[in-house]
Order: sequence, then structure tokens, then C-alpha cells
Amino acid sequence: MSLTQRRPSTTEHGRGSPLGRRVVAGLAALVVPVSMATVATAATEITVKNPGQLVQAGPVDASHGFPTWYEDKSGVRLEPCLDHTNPLCGIPADEVPNPSAPVSFPNNFPGEFFYQLVEAELPLRGGGTASLVLGLEGAWLNEVVNPGEQTVFARVRVDVDDAAPGTTFRFKHPFGELTVDTDATGRGRFVQDVSPALGNFDTPLAGNLGPFLKWRPGVLPAPPAGYLGNPDVLHQVTGSPTGFNRFTAWQGSLQEGTTDLFSITGKVAVNTGLKVDLAAVNGTHLDVFTTSKGSALEVVGQDGRFATTPMEHDPGSDRFYVRIPLQSGATAPTEVTVRNLSDKPVSSSTYKINGVSVSQATYDGTNLTVAASAVAPASYPLTVVGIGTLDSAAAKTFAISAPPATVTVKDASGATGTMRVSITDGPASPGGTPPTDPGPDPGPVTDPGGGGGTETPATVPGAPTLGAVTAGNASAVVNWTAPASDGGSAVTGYRITAVPVAPADNPGAVLPPTVTANAGATATTVTLTTLVNGQRYNVRVRAINSAGVGDGSLGKAVTPTA
Repeated sequence: MSLTQRRPSTTEHGRGSPLGRRVVAGLAALVVPVSMATVATAATEITVKNPGQLVQAGPVDASHGFPTWYEDKSGVRLEPCLDHTNPLCGIPADEVPNPSAPVSFPNNFPGEFFYQLVEAELPLRGGGTASLVLGLEGAWLNEVVNPGEQTVFARVRVDVDDAAPGTTFRFKHPFGELTVDTDATGRGRFVQDVSPALGNFDTPLAGNLGPFLKWRPGVLPAPPAGYLGNPDVLHQVTGSPTGFNRFTAWQGSLQEGTTDLFSITGKVAVNTGLKVDLAAVNGTHLDVFTTSKGSALEVVGQDGRFATTPMEHDPGSDRFYVRIPLQSGATAPTEVTVRNLSDKPVSSSTYKINGVSVSQATYDGTNLTVAASAVAPASYPLTVVGIGTLDSAAAKTFAISAPPATVTVKDASGATGTMRVSITDGPASPGGTPPTDPGPDPGPVTDPGGGGGTETPATVPGAPTLGAVTAGNASAVVNWTAPASDGGSAVTGYRITAVPVAPADNPGAVLPPTVTANAGATATTVTLTTLVNGQRYNVRVRAINSAGVGDGSLGKAVTPTA
């Protein structure tokens, strides 16, 4: 069954709450893989939005693949309420394959569950009812519990039943306002699902849900310890960012109904989880970087490789770090497990170490020094993209004038490791036109005077002045003017190059070849062909005389398009 044909969810039936048992069942939900979706006709729309109230998704819990928690703007964090035997979670028994057994992943796990579910219902003055659902729900892409298909979405929904036909109702709730048009039968509906994206649990943060609602303090009964409310007890609430903790309907300026009683689920997060940001083998040490709101993390040791080691962190920071010496002669680990000891039960996450780990990328004004480890199954030689190769884990220097901002090292399988280049030394660059890559060596230039030999003048030509560079279909028209100095020997021609540029977010991308064209001594324009549409190129022009190829012009970027 596709996303747009999901069976009714617990938010459809509202099961597990006193309201849900009275809400009309069998209404198809809409969950589509885009940032926002609405089911609406005519004036059925959100009129007052409420963005930015959910601020963070917690690290993914390795035991089930969903975020450990979601945090709202007020700092409240809710965890998934997963126990179908706990009435405070509001999960129907039929949401798990074996209701008599405890929850386990993936064989006896709920088909859907909530971080928070809020419901309200009110009778309309002119007849009929209106019901409200506000929810942050965990579910599955194809409704089947299947690892890798976890999704979370934020929902705002209002259903109108048996009301005045052909009428526009205006509704206000704790998170905003919307309108709903009824049809000829008195039925109307609005649904907004800020929808799931596989592997990205931040999409619900873009919705109109939040901050999380909770039972109003001072109004008995108090919420159960560790929860924001009890779904089986209607109660006044607090938490609306505008202070409007009601569900109210209007027809024009006439109020049709209002209530301040809501059904609420929400389990306060006790665990913080963790996210391993990077684990890398750097020579004889293992470096591990982790993010967590916990207080005590450790890297689990591996026999024959390294010992279990606690991680260090700065007070008030979510950053954790550890550098662990590898045992002499040990093979490099291919994965690392980190445990959060402050969680009860202890949470953990395992990180697969990349096949390539870059440990050094420095430039001293003359030499770029790179070192990288090949972690099994990677093997040497490794390719320093755009620079050269590494034959071992030992640091290697490359004499270059202009280092890249980031070094990317790649193994034969295509796995990459990346590190930003650190500048350690070097003089200030001279003023004027900066030195540039002279391009391919054109070889000796024959004396145009016909003397039969080769002549070596004192200098090569100066840099031409690059003019307009105009993109075409797989082509570019390049214009220039001659250099101010011919170096003491007449210019015999020009070399024009278009060098492909890797995207900033993918420095190791496989690039098409450099395109080169030659032009005569008096030329001032040329058309480059065989360029790749959509690929960004850096274009330069160089003059040639009997001494060779001169300095390049200042470059200009061009991206051909069809």
C-alpha cells in the first residue's frame, strides 16, 4: 500500500483516548513524501501558522531506529511511548503482532506510536461536531515494520461532521488557526502532515506543532510522574505559544463552540542517547568524536586492539572526544561502539569506520603534506584527489603553489576520507596578478623566423586580460585581449583551458576532463566545445611565444547549459 493509501492510523481513530472512541473511524490519512501536504477544498487552509516550536530531533536509538527524543522550544524533551501494555502510551493492542508479549524490535514492534498526541472535540451550535488532532507520530514508510523505513511526521487535523452544509468554519487551537469548508452533507476536513523523509528525522521540525502541551498545573488531578498527561482523562492544558489553550470554532463572527478539555499523551524523555560523529584511525591511535546530552560516555574496547576508555567532554557542552592508543601490531578496527552510561537502560551506537582515514593535511607555503590510513578492506596506494598518490600510511609531501582548501583521499573502491588543510607557514603572496597553473607543457616552440632552431627569449609573455565568457549548450565563448608584454618575443598563439571544478559539498566528485583549445597569434576569441552541461568550469587564457607558455589570466567561472 502506498503512502497516499495508508490505512487509518491511531490518529484516525484516536484510539486510546476518551475522545477517540467517539471520533468517526475509517477516514483515510494522507502522508506524502514532500515537506508539507494538505487535503483541502476552497477555503480549507491554515490561516495562522506556528513554525519553529520543535527545535531538535535527538540521536537515533540503535535499538529501534527512531529518534531518542524530540525537544521543543521550551526545552521539554519527549521520547517515543512504545509500550502497548501501558495505557499512558495510548497504543492499541492490535498495533503489535503479539499483544501478550512485550515490545521488541522488529518482530513485536508497534506499527505506529507517538511522541505526543493531543485530541479535543466540541459540539457545534448549529449541529454536528468538530474534532482536533495534533500529533508527532512515528510510523513506517509502507505500514510494515521494516528496518530502514522508519519515519516521523507532525500532524494537524480538524474533522467536521454533520454540520451545516456549504459553510466555512474558522477554528483556533493552541498551535494556530485554520478554516474548513463543509460539503453538501455537512462534512469537512483539513489535514496537514509535515511528512516523512527516510533518513531525515528533522522534517517534522518544519511543521506547525509545538511546544508540547501538558496538563495545566494546579488543576487536579496532577499528571502521572514522567508524563505530560493521561490520554484517558480530559484535562485543561498549557503550553500554547500564544496562550490560547482551547479549541474554538466560529462561523463568521459567531462562535459555534469551544472547549478547554484535551486528551494528551507524552512521555518525558529520561534517556539522552548519543550520536557518533566520527571515528578514525590516525596512525597508532583511534580518535572518536560523539555528541550527546548525557554525562558519562565510553568507547567499548576490543580484544587485541584497544581498551575500554571513558570519553572526555567540557561542562555544558554536548561534545565528547577520546584518543585511544592501539595495541602494538593490532589490525585497525573497522567499527567502534560507544555507550551512554548515564542512560537507563544504557544506550549505545556503533559507527562503521570509513575505508580511508585522513590524519594530516598541512601546507607550509611550499609543500602540501598528507597522511592517511587505509582501514581494511581498503589498501594502498590511495589517491589524493587532484594531487597524487600515497603508497603507505607515512606522511608524504607534494610541492605545489596553491593548495586545496580540503584534501580528499580515496581508495580503489571509491571510499573517501576528508580533512581541511591547515596552513602552518609560508610568506605573504606578492602583489599583482597571482601565479597560476601554467597548464600542460606545450613543448619547445619553433622560432617563427624560420631559423630552423629553437630560441629561448628572456621571458615568457605576460598574462592576457580575460573578457566575457558566455555559456552555451555544451560550449562557451571566450574573449580576451593580448598581454601588455610579449616577453621580448612575438606572441605566436594562445592556449585556452576550461578546468572542471568540484562542488563544494562533494570535493571528491569524479570530474570530466579539462577542455583545451588553441588559437592563433592575432585571435581574441574562441569557442570551447565538448563541455558538459551543468558542470562548472574555471576558464583561463595563456599567451605563447618562443619561450613557452606564459602566465594565465585571472580565471572566470562558466557553467554551460542546454
